[in-house]
Amino acid sequence: ESFADHYSQARLFYRSQSELEQAHIASALVFELSKVATVVIRERVVGHLLNL
Repeated sequence: ESFADHYSQARLFYRSQSELEQAHIASALVFELSKVATVVIRERVVGHLLNL
């Protein structure tokens, strides 16, 4: 069961950050995803992020 959990460690890390650090992470993700040309890939990544 824990092997199948792909999100709890990332969620714990993100929530441990200050609001400023969380905003920086979000901005970095927006920047990086804006460089991905394939829309379905961007949608898939955003779908994973929603699990955090």
